[in-house]
Amino acid sequence: MRQLSPSLDRSILGALEAAYSAGRSDVAEHLLCALECLCDEAGETTAVDEAYRIVCSDHSRGSKRLWHSRHDLKT
Repeated sequence: MRQLSPSLDRSILGALEAAYSAGRSDVAEHLLCALECLCDEAGETTAVDEAYRIVCSDHSRGSKRLWHSRHDLKT
């Protein structure tokens, strides 16, 4: 298992949150994919869990939901 640089996953998470806040769900979706890849390789899910909370929280306020292939596979 590779060690994940804490700053890299947190940087991506910050960028995802900024993209989502700016209404760029298309960009946020790509950042979510990158975050999932990093966390899968490192065996960690904390940053991915936080990203999902950002998306779900924004969705509950009526914003457009990110459609992501990994979510579709899990349901």
